[in-house]
Amino acid sequence: MENIQLNNIEFISKIGQGSYASVYHAKLKTSGRGLAVKLIPSTGRGKDLSALREIKYDTILPDHYHLAKLEAKFTNVPQANGSKVHCLVYDLMECDLSFFIRSYQSNGLLIEPFQVRDLMWQLVLAVEVIHHHNVMHRDLKPENLLLNSVVNPRLKMTDFGIAGEIVSSEAGRSSEVAALAYRAPELLLGCTQYGGEIDMWSVGCIFAELISGEHLFGIVNPDNALDEVFKIVGTPTMVSWPEAAFLPKWPGIVEEHPVNFPEQLHRCGPLAFDLLTSLLTPNPRNRITAIEAMNHVYFAPCHIEFYKSVNLPGCRTIMD
Repeated sequence: MENIQLNNIEFISKIGQGSYASVYHAKLKTSGRGLAVKLIPSTGRGKDLSALREIKYDTILPDHYHLAKLEAKFTNVPQANGSKVHCLVYDLMECDLSFFIRSYQSNGLLIEPFQVRDLMWQLVLAVEVIHHHNVMHRDLKPENLLLNSVVNPRLKMTDFGIAGEIVSSEAGRSSEVAALAYRAPELLLGCTQYGGEIDMWSVGCIFAELISGEHLFGIVNPDNALDEVFKIVGTPTMVSWPEAAFLPKWPGIVEEHPVNFPEQLHRCGPLAFDLLTSLLTPNPRNRITAIEAMNHVYFAPCHIEFYKSVNLPGCRTIMD
């Protein structure tokens, strides 16, 4: 790996802005190599925690084909205005999955079924890797999935700023994690004891978006988020999800909805739809896991290629 020094980085343009950080296109002055540099204000509060989490989980997680790895870090870097920032340096990718989906949508096109499957396979691999290492992402969405190219794209998961460790006995976590359109129903119901199941729900939402080109849940108001979700996946019952009745926001559920997935989600065939509904199962205990998803028959064409490729340089097996 090339040794990166702060004084050798030339900033070119801002390419992203989030709640906690700005992301810049940059390059190394000596070699011209492209970089993505995330600047997180050093405030002594939550933004610092975001930077520390990214650094922590970069250390915990392996160097894997589908995980964006931190190339260099510089903490508490003084700025001209007297403030300080944490500077996290990553390899530059061409675009994120959101841009990729919207590029098809803006041209009135849908992503080909074989490419939907390929992207989903890469995403499920990435999720299995982090879950195997006891980490849940907690903010999976297309913007946090980077692609090296729009042609035969290789996917990398990024942004572990609100990630957490999967500890089954731990309660008291925040339920205000994940973007609303990708937030699992147990979180919307106020659950504070959860694990990797919330990531798998987000994976299902991303899957639906790859198939249809649109958000599955058109949530704009947190107050009606549960109703928007249950209009599609169906309102849980005491039989299908008995624990839901004990969650803080369950008393607000008054309207019962049948399962009503949009017809367009059948576009990629019955196997894809079966996996999709297994991911978007309201009861987290019944929701498919990453390793189970990997073994789903929908991915059968990917299995042979995967086992051919695990010995390629830069590619690891799922258990590395």
